[in-house]
Amino acid sequence: LTSVGDALNIYYNDALTSLDMPALLSVGGDLWIYDNDALTSLDMPALTTVVDYLDIDDDDALTNLDMSSLTSVGGHLSISDIAGLTSLALPALASVGDDLHISDNDALTSLDLHALTTVGDYLYIDDNDALTSLDMSSLTSVGGHLSISDTAGLTSLDLHALASVGDDLHIYDNAALT
Repeated sequence: LTSVGDALNIYYNDALTSLDMPALLSVGGDLWIYDNDALTSLDMPALTTVVDYLDIDDDDALTNLDMSSLTSVGGHLSISDIAGLTSLALPALASVGDDLHISDNDALTSLDLHALTTVGDYLYIDDNDALTSLDMSSLTSVGGHLSISDTAGLTSLDLHALASVGDDLHIYDNAALT
């Protein structure tokens, strides 16, 4: 499978432990992967584009997520409520057309979005208590709000290329940030 013309939805598959789609390049609509209680590995290493929404939520057992070639999401991108995920790297992601929301990933210690340059609307990184390092060193613009909050372990934050935020900029309740 190299492309899906519209939506690709994978959810409520209680026994699914691994999802491997090594040749998938693009999804022409939404990509939703959620509430797959036993899913530990999600591999889509060739995926470059999701035209609308990309949501990976409530997959508590997920420990391995490979979307290393993802360059753009046209709608919103949400990765949240994944209790077992310790590291998240989207090294090729350059743009998100709408919102980017990464939240409530209790074990997440490292978040690498170093290639991200633009977010069309809101960017929220919140309630990732174990997160210590956040690299958004190429981010130049956020069209709406930018909020990094309630991430108690955050010690390193790189936003040195940020030139504009269209609305509010909030960095708060990050107790370890110096």
